[in-house]
Order: sequence, then C-alpha cells, then structure tokens
Amino acid sequence: MEALFIKGDEKTPFFKFDPNGTLEIYGRSWPEDVLEAYQPALDWYAEYKKNPAPTTKVIFKIEYFNTSSSKIIYDLLADLDEFKKQGYNVEVEWYYEEDDPDMLDVGETYQDIFPDLGIKTIPVEEFEYTVV
Repeated sequence: MEALFIKGDEKTPFFKFDPNGTLEIYGRSWPEDVLEAYQPALDWYAEYKKNPAPTTKVIFKIEYFNTSSSKIIYDLLADLDEFKKQGYNVEVEWYYEEDDPDMLDVGETYQDIFPDLGIKTIPVEEFEYTVV
C-alpha cells in the first residue's frame, strides 16, 4: 500500500496517511464539497483497515472546520472507535492552538463521545504548516 499525501489549501485540509500507521489531517476544513475533499482519504483508510499496522495513530491538527466537516470527522472517529473495539490498537491526538478554547472544547466533546478512544488533547502555541 502506498502512502497518501493530499495537499490542502485555504479551505481544504492536508492529508498525510502512512501505511505504517500514522494518519495526519491538518489545516483548515471548510470546502464547498466536503465529501469530494475527504473521499480519497476515506477510500485510502478503508483499504488500510484490511491490513493495518500494529498501531494506528490518527493526528488531527485542524485550525478551523465547518459543520459539514464536523460530520466527516465525527464519522471517522466513530469508525476508529469501532475499529478499536474490534481489538485493534488505535491512538488519537487532537491538537489545538493554546489561544483557541473552541477547538479544545471540540476535542473534549469528542473525548466524551468516544471515551474508549482515549483522545489526547494537546496544546500548541501555533500550528506550523504552509498553505501554498
């Protein structure tokens, strides 16, 4: 299985998925068609689950997302929760900027909804990625 890298922009997140088990989603997420933006990553993830790495680590570094994106993120977390309940080792990290209590709240809400995932909320001073 090949790694997946999808370059994001001002409205679409970056996806960096490695078959060794690290899946990163970062940037902003408010595309006009959220399913179109996420579908290649979701397809890759579906294939990955057929032969996953010993540990699957999903890293969210999302600066902002809209309601449509929140549904996709929720669905992904729900799937990861089921995956973990099937006996797979899953880790989830939710990064947020220290001065953004809203994104911390979102991470904590996901912690409450999916307690078995053990989502770690991790503050950073500022996200560092380049949108070109």
